[in-house]
Amino acid sequence: MDVRVFSGVCVILLGALFPCSGACNVTLFAQREPLNFTSPNYPRNYRNNDYCYWTIYPHTSGYTVVLDMVYSNIATSTFTCQDSLTLNMKNNANGRTDSTRKICGKTRRNVAAPQGQYFYVVFVTDNSITESGFLIRYYETREKSGCDRRLEATTASKTFTSPGYPNAYFPRQTCDWTITTEQQNQIVFLETIDALFQNPSATGICYGDYVNVYNGQTSSDLLGTFCGTDKPVFLSSATSMRVRFHSDGANNYKGFQMRYTAIPATMCNATLTAAPYPLKIVSPAKRENCVWIIQSSPSQRQVSITILASDADESAHGSCSDDNGALLVYNGRSTRQTAFLGRWCESGPERQYSSTVNSLTVIGHSGGQRDVTISYQEIHSVCGSPTLTASSVYGSYLTSPGYPANYPDGLNCVWVIYGPNGTQIKAEVLDVAFEASPLCERDYLVFREGTSSNSEVIKQMCVPVTGDIFSSGNQMYITFHSDMSVTHKGFRLKYSAVKAGSVCGNIRLIASTWRRYLTSPGYPIPYHNGLECQWTVVGPIGMGIKVHILFLDMETSETCTRDYLLFSDGVANATLAKMCRFRSTDIVSTSNYMVIDFHTDSSVTGRGFSLQYFTVNADAIPNRNCGKRNLSADTYLERYLTSPGYPSPYANNLNCEWTISAPFGKRIRVAIVTIQMITTPGCVHDYLLLSDGASSNAVQLNKLCAATLKYIFSSGTSMTITFHTDTSGVSSGFSVKYKAGVYSTTPRGCGHHIDITHLDFGQIESPNYPLNYPRNVDCTWTVSTDNKGYVIRSSVVSFNTEEDPSCIYDYVQIYDGPDSTAVSLGRWCGLKGPAIKSSGAMVCVVFRSDHSGSRSGFVLSFSASKPSYADSYSPNVGGIVGGTLGAIVFALMLVCCCLWCNRKKSSTNAQPQRNMMVTMVNHSSQDTIPNSVYSISLSNQPPSVAELIVPTAPPAYDDVVKNDPPPYCEVMAQLDFQPVVTSYPSDAFVNRGVDNPAFSSTEV
Repeated sequence: MDVRVFSGVCVILLGALFPCSGACNVTLFAQREPLNFTSPNYPRNYRNNDYCYWTIYPHTSGYTVVLDMVYSNIATSTFTCQDSLTLNMKNNANGRTDSTRKICGKTRRNVAAPQGQYFYVVFVTDNSITESGFLIRYYETREKSGCDRRLEATTASKTFTSPGYPNAYFPRQTCDWTITTEQQNQIVFLETIDALFQNPSATGICYGDYVNVYNGQTSSDLLGTFCGTDKPVFLSSATSMRVRFHSDGANNYKGFQMRYTAIPATMCNATLTAAPYPLKIVSPAKRENCVWIIQSSPSQRQVSITILASDADESAHGSCSDDNGALLVYNGRSTRQTAFLGRWCESGPERQYSSTVNSLTVIGHSGGQRDVTISYQEIHSVCGSPTLTASSVYGSYLTSPGYPANYPDGLNCVWVIYGPNGTQIKAEVLDVAFEASPLCERDYLVFREGTSSNSEVIKQMCVPVTGDIFSSGNQMYITFHSDMSVTHKGFRLKYSAVKAGSVCGNIRLIASTWRRYLTSPGYPIPYHNGLECQWTVVGPIGMGIKVHILFLDMETSETCTRDYLLFSDGVANATLAKMCRFRSTDIVSTSNYMVIDFHTDSSVTGRGFSLQYFTVNADAIPNRNCGKRNLSADTYLERYLTSPGYPSPYANNLNCEWTISAPFGKRIRVAIVTIQMITTPGCVHDYLLLSDGASSNAVQLNKLCAATLKYIFSSGTSMTITFHTDTSGVSSGFSVKYKAGVYSTTPRGCGHHIDITHLDFGQIESPNYPLNYPRNVDCTWTVSTDNKGYVIRSSVVSFNTEEDPSCIYDYVQIYDGPDSTAVSLGRWCGLKGPAIKSSGAMVCVVFRSDHSGSRSGFVLSFSASKPSYADSYSPNVGGIVGGTLGAIVFALMLVCCCLWCNRKKSSTNAQPQRNMMVTMVNHSSQDTIPNSVYSISLSNQPPSVAELIVPTAPPAYDDVVKNDPPPYCEVMAQLDFQPVVTSYPSDAFVNRGVDNPAFSSTEV
């Protein structure tokens, strides 16, 4: 890129600065006037896998290089720099790296190399994302960027700033400015226009980065220290003032801008802003009437001042009967007599005054003989700050006003303590001494929930009782009242924030419609052994308490006797639930309070529990002890569902219904853990009904009153479980686990339609496969293809049904069409399933089971394909073979008959024939002569059958077909019952029942 073009872009973006250098791997020399260098391609994105460096020296000996990062956008991730800009400060003498800074992301920094060092800057990028890069201004300077300067104050206001302002100041720097008036009869008036530093600590101490302002040219008379965003005003008592700025090596901010003006020494009117830390003004001895208005920035805070004389000598001056040299202090901005707080005389000692509003007015009368220093600071009320912050790391203390001295009369102090989200406020009462009264109507301390005087009362105290008090949320409202009679030393307490629900003891929790949390001590860190924790959850009258379990992990046992959570109904003191494993059923009380006990033994521990509690309208919830109605099945974790109160006995007349939902494309598997209820044939009293859908009216999967099955599956994404009890009796109930997953390539359940093409296949399986199918099921599937001219073929993946010779108990039957009115292709049972082909594009599959035994069931696979030649013309191989053998036997019999008949007819000519044959034999040794007659010797015995059979070639295929008997189906009447297939042991051939036995040969 042309340097001039790129410089033009820089000018447009940043103003007419200086030429920009995007060159890489170069040595630069800083000038007095700033120059720029940038990342390659700036302001467009830099390149991947780049490595650039710049070596930057001062041009003039004795000067140092300053880098001012005007803009940066360098790729970064949450935890690391993907691309980085590294600033190395190297020693001029030996080239050793003395310090390094690595920069990425978006930041603004000013960095100055110490004397005798230069910069070696390296920019490295990886092969991932890129950003717009950086622009750095560099220059050389002899001063520390405007530090250590002498300023002259005049009647015209001037300003000075921290180094780099409004960009970030330099780290690890100390700068001093000395401001002196141009005339001797003037003082310095210093105002803070803008400020942004590191905030002060919670106790109002400035650390890290701050500004000190001193009266005079030395650092012996400190007027004040400020930091954060405070903008104080300062007045010197003489002709000079010193300002010192300090920064540490941590975070940098934009710093400050201050305005200084020389004003007459006799002028002392100013409005000052108090800070959480002390600031000072000095009133000169020879002053005219002065007015200082001191105000606090937060409107809810007050102002305190402390007045000190420079050289107190009470005997040297007259009384304070007149206003000569006196300071008059008023509450607020008013100077009316009703706001008068007091008079301070030069002869008086140090004195402190506090406002009850957010400002205070001080009037200094003329005639003084000495300088007066006024220290001012914002404070909380006499009761202290109304807003307190609780820490989870350390404890803070709160006392009654004046403690351990007696508190004043007529107090109504209010404190609101706030803790971090997810915590509770713990107030540990350490000492109490109030005026005693039977009903706590005189002096008392009240603890409430929340932030209002109308909040729920946690505890009221007026007697010397110590102990811990806990809020249920992260806020606590404390009120301290004293009447106009007797007082005592009051109270002292320690407050802190503890993790919500981690408190273990006899704790009272306040429930509302907002969901609040309760956890085991230390959760999620494993709890300790030997715990006996109890919480009483209380809600408004007319409401019920509802508990929703979020997480539970503890030592388990069959009846939860080791570690457990016990939920008791507050009114009836009846057990609502006892738990040692997770369950998704909510627990609901019948009254407005519930007792929760957490017990652990001395053996195994777990991570504990986390639960939510809140109030519900008890009268508006039918079967409220059933818990949450809508449940979600997880694909990773098995969740539990139990009868109300399990393993304690369930109640009579329950009709609980839960609908379990799975994610899209997943199905639900319910595993039976245990079922203990009143058992009757047909489960007519108490039962568990599982329905295949989002309603109890959906297809019934099973009805149980005993654990006769292990698993039950839905066919879709929902399953409804209904638990019904009557008045016949109770037992411990049930516990099941449920989970979502892909348990088959096709839907489970009892019947559906499968549409297949020539590119795929479909499967059907018996309900609950591979577990035993239910009894008394009647399932129908249809399998079809949309490909014209295709037929359906089946194959067996697995097959195991109840076996009987006639297949009338549990069986699979397939019909050559859309329903059971079509021609049957066969019925199967036992261990061998169907391997059929249809004549058309659809088959109907029926599975029926009776009320007796069941097996693991079946998986059948179906595919679609074009019919082969063997499908359109299937020769009866058995008929062909049988016909061929029959024809041969018939021919042999015909030959034998003919020979016998011929022999009988020629018996009169037998002798001449024999003679002729003998003659032929006698001439057999002679040479062969055409047309010669030979004779052979014949035996006197009759010929055998073998001698009569003339070997012939087998008949041609067409001849066999022509002479084949008519098809078997034409000579047999149609049976009035369905053919069957039964299984046989070993490898014995298993017949397949069909409607047309002519096609009963096994397909190869």
